[in-house]
Amino acid sequence: MKQANSNLSQDQQGFTLIELMVVVVVVGILATLAGVTYGRYLKKARTVEAQSMLGAIADKQLAYYVEYSKYTDNLNALAVGMVGNLKYYTINITLPAGPTPQSFLATATGNPDSDTEIDEWTIDQNKNLLHTKID
Repeated sequence: MKQANSNLSQDQQGFTLIELMVVVVVVGILATLAGVTYGRYLKKARTVEAQSMLGAIADKQLAYYVEYSKYTDNLNALAVGMVGNLKYYTINITLPAGPTPQSFLATATGNPDSDTEIDEWTIDQNKNLLHTKID
């Protein structure tokens, strides 16, 4: 009775353990690189939440200023509906002292990648968007 693999020599019948381990190591390295890249991509995508909200607040502040000749720190008065839906950031508006503030600073603070570092974005009445604390 002939064996099915009779035309193969003993050296060609399969993979060695070393060859399999090399493949496992290469796959592990590729998976690690993909995970790190994906994490950076996620963080960058999540910061859009802060940037878009601050842009909306700056626009609403301008409209509020045109109507009342001052800025406000009340998000409800600005009617910015998305503030309650923020997942990664919290919003705070600060005004200078005085009865008719002529400037504002809106701050979005959060942790988009769940590490120990805090990420912070600010925007002012001139729409200067700054990344003040880089996570």
